[in-house]
Amino acid sequence: MNAITTAPLRKYQHPALQGLTEKALAAVYHAGLARTLAPQEWLFRAGEAVVADILVLEGSAGIYRQNSTTAFALQLFAGDCVPAALLQQDGYYTHDCLATQPLKVLLLESTACSQLDDHTQLLLHKNLLPAAGRLLSQLHRPVHAQAQTAAVDAAAVGAAMAARQEPYMQATALQTMLANLPRLPPYTTKLTGLMNDPKASTRNIVEIARQDPSLTASVLKTVNSAYFGLKHKIKDFQHAVMMLGFTQMQQLLINTGVQSTMPDAPEFRQLQAHSMMISVLCSEISLTLKIGSAPMLSTLGILHDIGKSIVLLLRRQNPKQDFLLSLMDPDMVGMLLLREWQIPENISEVLQYQSYPELLPPDSVPAMHRENIAVLYLAHRCLERLRNLQAETPTECPCRPWLAKLGCRELTLDDFLFGRLVQSIHSRASPLPLVMQDLLKKAQNFESRAQPKEEQPDQPKEMLTPP
Repeated sequence: MNAITTAPLRKYQHPALQGLTEKALAAVYHAGLARTLAPQEWLFRAGEAVVADILVLEGSAGIYRQNSTTAFALQLFAGDCVPAALLQQDGYYTHDCLATQPLKVLLLESTACSQLDDHTQLLLHKNLLPAAGRLLSQLHRPVHAQAQTAAVDAAAVGAAMAARQEPYMQATALQTMLANLPRLPPYTTKLTGLMNDPKASTRNIVEIARQDPSLTASVLKTVNSAYFGLKHKIKDFQHAVMMLGFTQMQQLLINTGVQSTMPDAPEFRQLQAHSMMISVLCSEISLTLKIGSAPMLSTLGILHDIGKSIVLLLRRQNPKQDFLLSLMDPDMVGMLLLREWQIPENISEVLQYQSYPELLPPDSVPAMHRENIAVLYLAHRCLERLRNLQAETPTECPCRPWLAKLGCRELTLDDFLFGRLVQSIHSRASPLPLVMQDLLKKAQNFESRAQPKEEQPDQPKEMLTPP
């Protein structure tokens, strides 16, 4: 029998319960089980089956990495939670949890919680995600001077992602909304199929584009607009393809397809402009470091924020459900939509991990997606830095481990951006969007001013004049 009632539960103000109405709170209470533990009583032990998310309502507890109180990992306090998908492998706990003060917790078992309405499930899910991230980030911090960074088991992370997906996969109303959205034009699906084909060439793009005369006209309009700032007008589509090359033309065509599914409104144009900038940087990072597929990473850049656009669109289309829709995780919505659009998995499945690098090290992402997430994250950090050149960047920054994953272990963000990426981009002759050209020009000027002038040795003037 539950040891607490709904009214006292409200007083705890646990972050996972924020935003719940009295009715929803009562439903969560009836779905869960409250437990009270005395100090030195085990909440769970390594090897026990995992059955529920745990909300710490009162008191404190210690998490231990082994079956021993000497291998301390972190302390839990009121307001913390232990999601069922973490600290476990194959459904069994890998850690111990011991009450250090009188402890009161609420156990939310997944089967019971699945009976809650979609609104309540999504709100709980949204509230639990930050807590899960904090717990993981704390596990990666040293607990004393000699402690080493804790490794998060890949199976636990995979289970965490499965749990994160579950409320979205079971929300039939969301599935119906996504199924009723406009689909990408057929040529876009064909183009995404080319990104994994090493034999694909500009000829394939020309053949696909010629099946839709309106598409070629749209591309020529963009190529000749202020977007590229070309000095001479391009009149022939094939000429435009040859000038831009395979990756940029594919990028432009896919972006045109995505734009056709969205309203022509400022907020959507802003999201798409950001995605195009990230797309350019993703492909340039790929070419600079000679890793991955530039066309694939370019496509990932275009589509990475599609979830934000879709949530915005759904809120417009369903004003009566605005609050519910505002609670959705755009990354999960984007992943589900790309699945619906039958976009290859090396694009669609990546979206759910793109927020990881801000909190977690590379090993927290499945190996098959790790490199792509590293490039996408690095593109964002580079764009942020290019837009804020006057700001100082720390020698140690969150992207350092992710740079190492791309083979740049000894480089800081500035080392990579100014010493490698900007120089590499300028060595290529292919045109870039005008806004990117401006950012790179400012970066070059900034770097040249930042470089200390070398003192020239005393020698005759004629020796200083180049031949």
